[in-house]
Amino acid sequence: MRVFSLKKKLEDSGVLMMKFVLLSIAATVLSPFPVACALEPPFPFVISYDSPANITNVSQWIDRPAGAHGFVRVRDGHLATEQGPIRFWATNLCFEACFVDRGQAEHLAARLARLGINCVRLHHMDAKSIWGKSPNHLTIDPDKLARLDYLFYQLKQHGIYVNINLHVSRSFDLKDGFPHRDQRPKFDKGLDNFEPRMIELQKKYARDLLTHCNPFTRVAYIHEPAVAFVEINNENAMFSSWRRGWLDDLPDPYGLTYRKLWNRWLTNKYQTTEKLAAVWNSKREPLGGELLRNGHFRAP
Repeated sequence: MRVFSLKKKLEDSGVLMMKFVLLSIAATVLSPFPVACALEPPFPFVISYDSPANITNVSQWIDRPAGAHGFVRVRDGHLATEQGPIRFWATNLCFEACFVDRGQAEHLAARLARLGINCVRLHHMDAKSIWGKSPNHLTIDPDKLARLDYLFYQLKQHGIYVNINLHVSRSFDLKDGFPHRDQRPKFDKGLDNFEPRMIELQKKYARDLLTHCNPFTRVAYIHEPAVAFVEINNENAMFSSWRRGWLDDLPDPYGLTYRKLWNRWLTNKYQTTEKLAAVWNSKREPLGGELLRNGHFRAP
């Protein structure tokens, strides 16, 4: 009985309170007299991206330098270093953003660390940026490489790992020894999976970049624990090229190379035409009659 009475009193008091609030609001809205405002006037509220010490600066959560606990590897299905599991909060830098000047590199690395970002993906470097003043897409511009080295050094010092992308959007031109640029897939996707010289040039690019010793860290990228990942080829499946019809319309010499490789693979796998036809569920059609007059060329 006491519980019921207490509950009833609370409900009644709640109803009264609600009525009081509604009446107060109505009185305020309907009152003909101005209501004094005790609030201070508005003021600018600027979120600082560069202030060294405030509540949004979480750079102290990041271990410095990147790679201090050894190489990133997979352990029990998770990314880990010698210290244990590691989690990445990452972002992309694309095209010329991978080749900023020294002042921008220092500023950028500090800002990213301040926001808690501990990994940067160097993306689309190979479109044109890394070649710089080079006369072709075969030789890395040393000035661009120096900028990349310093940016990497700053990121590492601030505890930020790097994901290096190799082939993303590099395209070869006639000056590189590859004709028919306008008839090839965009960025040579799919094509560079089987075109022999493109494959060799991509290996050369990987060697030139990854075996290069960064003068600021004094470590080659291939031995650098601050390199968390290397993406060999980005969005480059043969299936995608086939689905878009690029493989069916390749001009020679690329189409000829593709057909030779395809037929060689079929021959090695099935040995005979009969086995090939059985597996691919195809049939052999007999040749029809000769359609050319004097097709045997016996007459003049």
